[in-house]
Amino acid sequence: MGSIPELKPLELYIGTDEEQNAVVYPLDQLPHLLVCGMNGCGRSSFLRTQTALLAHGTSAEQLRLVLMDETGVEFVQFRKLPHLLMPSACEPWQKAGAMFALCTELQRRYSLLAECGVRALADYNRQAEKPLPRIVAIVDGVEDLLAQEECADQIQQICQKGRSVGIHLIAAARKAPQEKIVAEFSSRIAFRMATKNAAHQIGIPGAELLLNPGTALFSPVTDANPVRVQTKELTDEEIEALIALVATGPQYDEEFLEKAIRAVSGDECSDEPDPMYEQALQCVIKEGYASTSL
Repeated sequence: MGSIPELKPLELYIGTDEEQNAVVYPLDQLPHLLVCGMNGCGRSSFLRTQTALLAHGTSAEQLRLVLMDETGVEFVQFRKLPHLLMPSACEPWQKAGAMFALCTELQRRYSLLAECGVRALADYNRQAEKPLPRIVAIVDGVEDLLAQEECADQIQQICQKGRSVGIHLIAAARKAPQEKIVAEFSSRIAFRMATKNAAHQIGIPGAELLLNPGTALFSPVTDANPVRVQTKELTDEEIEALIALVATGPQYDEEFLEKAIRAVSGDECSDEPDPMYEQALQCVIKEGYASTSL
């Protein structure tokens, strides 16, 4: 791991450019990132690396994470991080609940800022008794969410309004999403794309020509032209070493988890709680995952 530079809290290490310079971006400057690429080209490895580096370099008081993937195993190494707001979500209904909870939190934060007469999270935190952490939702396989109209609208809402209140989205897809979704992500990184047309759809022409795994074209909001980078793929052992000292056990946010569970149970607007709800909530917290059978 010696090739990884020293990072400040809330910084992303994208990789190295063609001059072997480290490409590092503060999260707030991106502030949302779309990651596209075919299977086997480094897309999921990139997400795991960013998750490990963020958790390693930033305390749970400063950063909370919401992890979503398709298989249920991509983020399994991070299940003991205190940064997690809720267990990792892999089923479409779990992701839908997480997105609802994120958008509810987004609106809550805007209300808090309005009450304090400020416009940005940093200004709020300077005067708050209890500063708010930044929240990063990392989604591997965003196609499940985009297939649900309500979730697609929520992604757009977070991309449009999340930066000011410290809610960020890093979303990965195998194929180019719809143009209206791509347009919401001011920063993008493309590994090898299947076709020339797909590369153009995400605004990164030439991505279809990338051959080596881990090689990508990075297009941040601050640069007009994409930068060719070699991303860093951490092994499972390297990830374990990075997070060993910080993986002290989950500290889920019960209020956030409650909103996510109520959303998928259709009970988010009810004033009468299900008599089994509290038992179900504690079961999810204890087991570290949610499923229909559980």
